[in-house]
Parts: sequence; structure tokens; C-alpha cells
Amino acid sequence: MKVIYIAGSGRTGSTLLSLLLSQRHPVANLGQIRDLAAAVRTNAPCSCGSSVPDCPFWGIALASLYGDSVQTGLDQLSKGLRVFRRQYRKADWTRQSDRTRLAEQNRDFLQRMSALYHAAAKAVDASVVVDSSKSPEIAAALSLTGDLDLVLVNLVRDPRAIAVSWVKRNDDFGMARKSAERWRKRQLELRQFDNIPGIEFITLRYEDFTRQPQKYLELILEHAGEAGSFPQPIAAKQYEISWRRQHLFPPANEKILSAMPSETTIIPSDGWRHRRHWRERLVATYTTFPLSLKYGYGLF
Repeated sequence: MKVIYIAGSGRTGSTLLSLLLSQRHPVANLGQIRDLAAAVRTNAPCSCGSSVPDCPFWGIALASLYGDSVQTGLDQLSKGLRVFRRQYRKADWTRQSDRTRLAEQNRDFLQRMSALYHAAAKAVDASVVVDSSKSPEIAAALSLTGDLDLVLVNLVRDPRAIAVSWVKRNDDFGMARKSAERWRKRQLELRQFDNIPGIEFITLRYEDFTRQPQKYLELILEHAGEAGSFPQPIAAKQYEISWRRQHLFPPANEKILSAMPSETTIIPSDGWRHRRHWRERLVATYTTFPLSLKYGYGLF
């Protein structure tokens, strides 16, 4: 089974990308698996109209795995992820010996992870699933399961745009530096996944995607073994969005989940370039230089 895993920073368009990739069978969107345990615990609303525990998709998938002990099973999975994360942080991901050691030390957790993705795919009759959790350690775990084929999409956006977005969202200028530092750290981490055996690694700039969405949607699906399965736009960069097979939950993009649009036009969000945001842009440029230059992001 193929897993399209969208990695990178927040505020990059990962929810929209996951929605578009999963518009046709046999591709299914799982949302952000990293938040599934919390969504079940808090009875978070699913985009299908039910709560996540009562969702006809998640309910079937989780019951097939855990029976009447869904929360216990998910909590054990979350605990295993925390242990794996600590060990992963100390490992050199570029070394085969470290990857082998991680797989051996976390065999039970990796089996649980694989079982969850397989159960979700079976519940919706999919051969490809999309996870937009973004966290590198989950990508690492998926690559070590031994029975999941990983297509890792590193979705990158100009760190200046991300800094402005987080400042506006939180009304906190301090988020400019924090988000830029996270961007830098995450990109340094994700670059290590390139050329790792068993991982199909794609770096996709948000800016390139918004210019040529059809090209990159087809490219990703081709890597997932579903060449030619993506529908054509109904107009230039305009796509229909069906929510019939979508079962997404917070904290995925709250604006999209609230509006649940039936169609979308892919256009770049360039408001961050306005002169009133010069301070956020300056902080992000200083914090991410010179790494940002490697992705084609300039100084001004």
C-alpha cells in the first residue's frame, strides 16, 4: 500500500493539497493522523457531520483494530510515537545502521502504525492514503514499517510568508522568529530524507504548486502509482471538491473545514508581501538565511 505523506511546516496549504489528491478513488485522505487520538478523546467534529468516534469511516476503521478499546489502543500508539520520537531525535537518519536499530527497537510500535493505515485504507477501499501530519518523525516511522511504500512530499513555502501568516493568526509578533526557526529546523531535518532507500522524496514549493497545480498533482499521483487518475480542472486552476469521502478533523485548516467549499481556484496568497509586514519578513529572512536561498527564496 502507498502512503503519500505531506511533510513541512504549517501554513503551507497541506490541507488543500491533501483534499485535491484524494478526489478520486482509490486515493483516500486521512487528514492528520498525529492528531487522531486527541480527536477521539475530545469527540472532535468530523467533516462528515459526525463526531470522530461516531464517524462511519473512522468508527469502522478503529473498531476493526481495537474493538471496544479504541481510546486505549490510540493512547498506546501515541505513547509509542513519543518513545520513537525521542530515539529518532538522537539517531543519524542518514546512516543505515541507525535506521536498522530504530526499526528493531520499535518493532511493536511500527506494527501498530502500519495496522492503523491498513485498517483505514480497508474501511474506505483505498490502495493509496494521504496523511498531512507534516511531522518528520512520522514519515520516518512509516518508512521503517516494512510494508508501506512511502511517497514523501516536502511541501515548502517562503518562510517570510509563513512568518506573516502565524503572526496574523496569533496576533503575536514573536511568532515571526518562532515560525522561522521551526521552518529552518524542519527543512534541515527533511533534507536528510532525500536519497534514503525506500522513500520516494519530492520537494514541492508552494509557489510552484500554485502556478501549475495540475502538473504537480499528477506528478505526486504518478509517484504513488496512480498516473492519470487526477481529474482535469473545470476552468483554469479551478477544481471541484467532493467531500463525500472526506473525514477530516481539527486542527487541520479550520477555515477549509468550516467552509467546506465545493470548488476552489488555486491562486497564490501574496498578502504577506505588503509593506506593512516588513518587520516579519526581515526577521524571517535573518533567521532562515542562507538555507532559504537554496529553495530560491530571495532576500527582498
